[in-house]
Amino acid sequence: MKKNWRSDGTLSADDFVISAIDLIEKWKQIDSAKNLWSLNSSRIGDVYLSLVENIYCSGENNPNFSHHFQNKDEELTWHHHSSEEINIEEDEVYDDVDNDTEDIAALVLDGNNDIHTYDFHIIYSHSYKVPVLYFRGCKHDGQPLDSRSVERDLPLYSSTIMKESKWTYVTQEEHPFLHRSWYMLHPCGTSEWMKLLLLAGSKESDDTPRNEQPLSESELSEVKRYLPSWLSVVGQVVGLKIPFEIQKKSDTHTS
Repeated sequence: MKKNWRSDGTLSADDFVISAIDLIEKWKQIDSAKNLWSLNSSRIGDVYLSLVENIYCSGENNPNFSHHFQNKDEELTWHHHSSEEINIEEDEVYDDVDNDTEDIAALVLDGNNDIHTYDFHIIYSHSYKVPVLYFRGCKHDGQPLDSRSVERDLPLYSSTIMKESKWTYVTQEEHPFLHRSWYMLHPCGTSEWMKLLLLAGSKESDDTPRNEQPLSESELSEVKRYLPSWLSVVGQVVGLKIPFEIQKKSDTHTS
């Protein structure tokens, strides 16, 4: 096994796969009764994680969020796309993905229209060398949610997180595999806070690359700890909770 592990807050594509597989296995062992992350492959060969969650609509707007969703022009607003870009047919969206049956959100409502279905994808960014969280929401009839509906669905404490944080904001970008508009948590500051987070629980502070060397046992533990640590932070913004036992196990392995 070759690796490119370094404690600068970034992650290689190979190490992303290692951490993703370990996260799935730990999640199954601890919380198998709930929806689970699944590992998927795009047609270009990249691996990513996907999860489907159903949430009850609050029906109340949270005005704070309009100040924390930015567009490509760095304005403090949502990045709106045309209705033709947003209105996506289910079969068309997943036409470019091999494992489409695992990604499509199937929801039986029994007449209940107060449930929204969210798809979450964790995708490796080759540019930033960190994972990126993409997400989109749908109504009970499969129609994509508009930006205001997504705002209302986000947990109230998310506004506080984004208000106090300088590292994240939500933007609307093209999904790298589906080539459609999805929301994403921008990764511009991820490596900086991940470096601090990883070093806080690690004995090793050397950030010198060790390319073309096998992973040591301690470095392998660091790799496996990456996604649980990352998800424990970014998940708070969109209401994704990581089981405490997973984070506890990861911290124990590096202590």
